[in-house]
Amino acid sequence: MLFAINASGDLRRISEIPHAQEFQTWRDRLTPQEYNDIHQHLMDRIDDKDIETSSWIPGAEWKGTVYWPIFEKACSRNVDSAARFFGLIVWDVVMKHPDSWSFGRYELDGTPIEGMTYFRITQR
Repeated sequence: MLFAINASGDLRRISEIPHAQEFQTWRDRLTPQEYNDIHQHLMDRIDDKDIETSSWIPGAEWKGTVYWPIFEKACSRNVDSAARFFGLIVWDVVMKHPDSWSFGRYELDGTPIEGMTYFRITQR
């Protein structure tokens, strides 16, 4: 489950993917098995984490990984589109995760982190 946290600490459950039309266009270019494999791989990865940043997950080389169809098929080898679609897939995975998560954009040593950072939360 994915929640936005406002300034007063109140939670609002997120149930939609941003840029849904773009997401669906890219997703339709993958087979159901390809998408399920990516989804499961990400679910397995975050199951053991309390914090994860989307842009740090896939690594620089996607060829030979479960993520390759994102670049090759879904996004027609467009690096920017592949990164954006990957980020939306991570959003979808976290949104469907049984635990409660929130998110934000942060900096590391004064430099903005490119991807979204997700972290587990405990609901009050």
